[in-house]
Amino acid sequence: MVGLGPVFLFDQRDHPYNTMRGWYLEASAAMHTPWLGSDYRYTDWQLDGRYYHAFKPGSTLALQGTASLISGTAPWREWNRVGGPNMLRGFFEGRYRGRNLLAVQAEYRHQLTRYFKLAVFLATGQVVNHLNEFSLKEYQRIAGGAGFRLLLNQKRQLYFRTDVAFTNDGTRGLYFRLGEAF
Repeated sequence: MVGLGPVFLFDQRDHPYNTMRGWYLEASAAMHTPWLGSDYRYTDWQLDGRYYHAFKPGSTLALQGTASLISGTAPWREWNRVGGPNMLRGFFEGRYRGRNLLAVQAEYRHQLTRYFKLAVFLATGQVVNHLNEFSLKEYQRIAGGAGFRLLLNQKRQLYFRTDVAFTNDGTRGLYFRLGEAF
């Protein structure tokens, strides 16, 4: 898929890999049309907002809200999906798909020792095909869990992340990644 459009970025985080405080906001719109080489005609609108609050040295509350809306006729493989290692952990990525996505998540990170952190997280969101289908009662996906972080590179503040997540539909996920989920 070939798309073209603006991206607006506001990044006031104190560190890109191990954020303790600050704001991050990204907004974009990518237009896909045949004159750009696309077989489809649609626009993908993205909004990602994050806030990080340090309570005391080593303790951070991280919040994220995201919206992804598709107008036009997008191919199914480009539709939004919940799940995976970063948003709504615990759901198999791609099990629930839709043209439009709204999701929020919160994560509390606490430094246990110089090299280890504990994190607990909770997320909710949904994907639907039409904007009027968003509902607080139907299609709501909820996931939560906990994980450990192991410091691998102190200079870059890079952590190895292990998360265990559970969902409201009974699925579970185990994730091993570098860096925080968001």
